[in-house]
Amino acid sequence: MGKKLIIAEKPSVAQDIAKALGIKNKEADHYEDDDYVLTWTIGHLLEFKDPEDIDKKYKAWRLKELPILPPKFEYKVISRTKDQYAAIKKLLKRKDIDGLINACDAGREGELIFREILYKEKTKIPIQRLWLSSMTSESIRNGFANLLPGEELEGLADAARNRAESDWLIGINGTRAITKRLQSRTQRTVFSIGRVQTPTLGMVVDRELEILAHTPEPYWKIHGSFQASDHSYQGTLFRENTRDENKNRIFDQGEVQRLLDQLTKSNKVAHADETRKKSLQYAPSLFDLTTLQRESNQRFGLSAIRTLQSAQRLYEQHKLITYPRTDSKHLPQDYEPVLKEALGKLKSMGDYKNHITQILPKISKDNKKIFDDKKVSDHFAIIPTGQIPPASLRDDDAKVFDLILKRVIAAFFPPAEWEVVERTTRLSNLIFKTRGKFLKFPGWTAVFGKVEEDNASLPPLSSENVNPKEIPVTASDFSTTDHQTKPPARIGEAKLLSLMEYAGKQLESEEQHEAMGGKGIGTPATRADIIENLITKEYLIRSGGGLRATAKSIRLFDVLRRVDIKSLSSVELTADMEVLLKQVQTGQSTSQEYMDRIIDYISEVVQQVRDFQYDELYANDPDLGSCPLCKNAIRENLYAYSCILNRVEDPQCSFVIHKELSKRYTDYQSLKELLNDGMTREIEFRFPDGKPFLGRLVLNAEKTIEIERKMEDGTFVIQKRSEEHTSEL
Repeated sequence: MGKKLIIAEKPSVAQDIAKALGIKNKEADHYEDDDYVLTWTIGHLLEFKDPEDIDKKYKAWRLKELPILPPKFEYKVISRTKDQYAAIKKLLKRKDIDGLINACDAGREGELIFREILYKEKTKIPIQRLWLSSMTSESIRNGFANLLPGEELEGLADAARNRAESDWLIGINGTRAITKRLQSRTQRTVFSIGRVQTPTLGMVVDRELEILAHTPEPYWKIHGSFQASDHSYQGTLFRENTRDENKNRIFDQGEVQRLLDQLTKSNKVAHADETRKKSLQYAPSLFDLTTLQRESNQRFGLSAIRTLQSAQRLYEQHKLITYPRTDSKHLPQDYEPVLKEALGKLKSMGDYKNHITQILPKISKDNKKIFDDKKVSDHFAIIPTGQIPPASLRDDDAKVFDLILKRVIAAFFPPAEWEVVERTTRLSNLIFKTRGKFLKFPGWTAVFGKVEEDNASLPPLSSENVNPKEIPVTASDFSTTDHQTKPPARIGEAKLLSLMEYAGKQLESEEQHEAMGGKGIGTPATRADIIENLITKEYLIRSGGGLRATAKSIRLFDVLRRVDIKSLSSVELTADMEVLLKQVQTGQSTSQEYMDRIIDYISEVVQQVRDFQYDELYANDPDLGSCPLCKNAIRENLYAYSCILNRVEDPQCSFVIHKELSKRYTDYQSLKELLNDGMTREIEFRFPDGKPFLGRLVLNAEKTIEIERKMEDGTFVIQKRSEEHTSEL
C-alpha cells in the first residue's frame, strides 16, 4: 500500500500537522512516516509566465500588440522558492505516492496554490481535501478523519484559476495600454491597472476631488441659555424655513446681528416641551475578517494588512483563533458545544471570568443571530479556540485577540439602552433645539470597558409628566459661535473596506448587507493587500488617519472618465464579476462564461484607450481664465493648465501651471484663486519623503508659479527647488 503526499501551505502548518498526526521523522524538505509524506509550499511557488516569456515580441510595450490573450496560461517557477518547488516535484514523482491531500488554507487562494502545482506537473494522482478552520491538534485530527473528495472542490478550483487568469489579463493589458497613452518624454511613470484595485482607487479619488473643490465658508450659530424650574440648559437656534440641511447654521452675519437684536428685545418668558424615547442598541454580530479589520482600524489605528497579519499569527502560530480569512459572521448550529467549551476554558482568565460566567447559560443553537447554517460559507465567523494566550502575547496580537474574544462575549449580552431627548424651546417666533442621548443601561457595551450609567442626563422639564407640553422657562442669555464649513472627511481604511465589501454602497445595517447578496469587490483575504498595493504604487498615501489620492491617481481617473471607460472604473461592474466568480465556484456558471466576459471587458478597454485622441479629451471644456502674460485663454491638457499659445510647436507664450506641484494636485479652485488673486489659500503640500507641510501657490512678478512654505512664526518663505527634497530643513 502506498503513501499519501500531504501538501501544506506553510512550514508552520506542516509542523502542526506532523505534531497532530504523530509524524516524527523530519527531513530537510518534508516529514515522513509509514502512511504519509508531508511537505509544504511557501505561499505561491508558481506564477504565470510574463508576456515576453510567451512571445519575445511582447518585450516592448506596443499598443498594436494588444490585447495579449494567451491561448493557454502557462506557469513558471518563482525564483526565490525554486528549491522548495523542486522538492515537491521530486516527491510527486515517487513511485510509492498513490494519493494527494491538499492541506493548504481552506479557501480560494489555498486551492489555487495547490492546484497550480498539479496543473504544471500534469499530475493525475487522486486528491483529497483537508478543510480546517482551526489549527488545534484536535481539529487537525478531526479534519483528517473527514477528508473531502477532491472533486467536490472542482468549482472552487475553477473559480480560483479564473480569478488569477482574469487578473493577469486585465493587469497586463490595462496597464500597458494606459501607460503607453499617458507617458510622455518627461513623464515615464507606469500606470498600473487592476480588476479590483482600479475601481477601489476610484472611490478614494472621488472623495479627494470633493475635498479639493471645497471652499471654506464662514457661518454662525446662535445659542440661548434657559432656566427651567430646577435646572438650566442650553439650546441652539433652529430655523425650520432655511434651505440648508443643517437648520442651525446662519451664513449671513447681518442676519445673525438682526436675530440677536430681536432676541435681546424679546420677552424673556419662553415655553418648552420635549420628547424622551428609549433607544436599544443591539450587540454586533461576530467578526468576519473585514469587520475585524474595520474595528481594529477604528479602535487601534491598525491598518488592514497589520490586522490580517496579526490574525494570521493568532491562527497559525498561537492557535488562539479559528481561520481568519472568512466572510461569514455566523457559526454552524452544531458549534454550540464547541463555543461553550472554548469560552469555558478562557473563563480562567481573570479579565474575562465574570462576563463569560454570565453568558455561558445563554448560549443556544436556537440563537439565529449567532448559529445559522444557511449563513455559513466556506468558513464560519472568527472565534477563540479555547487555547490560553501565552504571557508573551503582546502588541497587535494581544489587541486583536482581546477584540475577538470580547466581540464573542458581547454577542450574548443584552442590548444597551439609551434615552434620546429632544427639547424644543419657543421664544416669540423663534425655536431653540436641545438634543441629547444618554446611556441608561450599558448592556453589551460593558464588555468593552467599564461603562457607568449616565445619571447626569438632561433632567425632565417636569417631574409629573415624561413628555410635558408648554412648560414655562426663562431665557437668561444669548451668544454666538463662529464656524467654517469643512470638506468631507477623507476615506479611512475602515471606511474603504466597507465600501469594497458593499460595492461602494453606503450601507448602515446588516439587513442591507444581506440584501446585497454578498455583492462586493475583492475578498476578505485580498482587500488589505489591494489597499497596500495602491499605496506602494503611489496612487494613495496615508494622511492623518485617512487615505489621500495622489496627483497620479487623479490624472488617471480624469482620463478614464473622459474616455468613458466605464468597464474599468465601475465598482458595480467589478462587483458583478465577483458574483459571477462565486457562481463558477458553486457550479451555477461555467469557467468559459466567466472568461468570455473578461475577454470582452479587456478588449473594450484596449480599444477605447488605443482610439482616444489627446486633443479631444478637453476640446469641449470651457476656458478656465485669462493668461497673466498675454491675456489669451487658459485651457486644460493632460498634465497642466496652459495658455493656448503655449504650444509644443511654435510656442508663442510660456505660461503654464502644472497639475502636480510638490505632490499636490492643482485643482480648479486653486487655479481660479491663482488667476484671480495671485495666490491660493493655505493648502497642504508634501516633501518627496512624504511628510506634509502647509503653504500656498503664488504667481510671482514674472508670472511663474512658486510655492511658499508657511513657517512656525506664521510667515511664508519661497520653497527653493534645492529644498524640495527633504522635510528636515
